[in-house]
Amino acid sequence: MHSQRFIGMYSQLDIKLIILQIMTMQFLFYLSQLVLLFIFNSIFGKPTHIGQIFDFSIYASSPSTPQLAYISYLTNLFNIPIVIVGLSNIIVKANKVLDFVSTIYGYHFIFCFFYNGPFFESFEIKWLIINGLILLVTVLAGEYVCIKLEQLEIKFLDNLFVALGPSKETQRKIKQSSMSGHNHKFIEMKDVVEV
Repeated sequence: MHSQRFIGMYSQLDIKLIILQIMTMQFLFYLSQLVLLFIFNSIFGKPTHIGQIFDFSIYASSPSTPQLAYISYLTNLFNIPIVIVGLSNIIVKANKVLDFVSTIYGYHFIFCFFYNGPFFESFEIKWLIINGLILLVTVLAGEYVCIKLEQLEIKFLDNLFVALGPSKETQRKIKQSSMSGHNHKFIEMKDVVEV
């Protein structure tokens, strides 16, 4: 019986699975952004608009609307754990986290580019720095969580093997054969693995 966490761990390259994982992570990223924006905008009494996700100048707080920048900061900060939960359940492997998080933010940059129009007229370096830091934190935390989950499974499987290990009778046979000084110690497989 295989664990559900091993879904997607194939030895062969599965393009359909990778594309589905990218689409799922991108959907999760934007859905959680929208839900968090709605929540924080409701708290601060601001209307929700798509520019809060895609506008390069959203972090440039103006004196008239400093709350929009704070809302964007909070949204991105609270979105990190949601993306990490998605990574640990959809992507699973720690060595894939960097690839998938970079893909999420790469597509996000492309979507922002198309939303804002000409690149050099509307680009804000602050947007790039903040999203770069968010990407870095998401990758490091995501890899940490995935590594811990992988190690948890190994410990679980080791404990399961110990629990289902040889019976007392088989252990006695092994001990007797090692004490008798025989160089050729053959024990039948049915003695070692008892179901």
